Amino acid sequence: VVLSRSLVPLGIALDAVKNITKKDIDELLIVKTPLPRMMLAMDSVLLIIDSKTGWDSAKRLLADRLYEKLATFNVETSYEHVLAKCKVVMSNMDFQPVVIRTVSPTCAHLCQ
Repeated sequence: VVLSRSLVPLGIALDAVKNITKKDIDELLIVKTPLPRMMLAMDSVLLIIDSKTGWDSAKRLLADRLYEKLATFNVETSYEHVLAKCKVVMSNMDFQPVVIRTVSPTCAHLCQ
């Protein structure tokens, strides 16, 4: 039951990521030192795809088919593992699209 409920938010998240344009990604790629709220959103995505966190990893992900990496995420085999790693990020009060949008609309899409 919990797993089937997680598929709906995953679909919503993928739709949000589809709205990110090349221009949006290019704007993030030129950032040398991201704001903490930007990193909060980016680290959450990196954790989902089981990648090392940090700005260098985030930039590599942004430059390398972000949508495809998220679209191939297998909820059924990864759910418990990912949920455990993301609990800290998701419990952060700033981890909300409306809050993240104040520093980066693109990162706000990733926060959904």
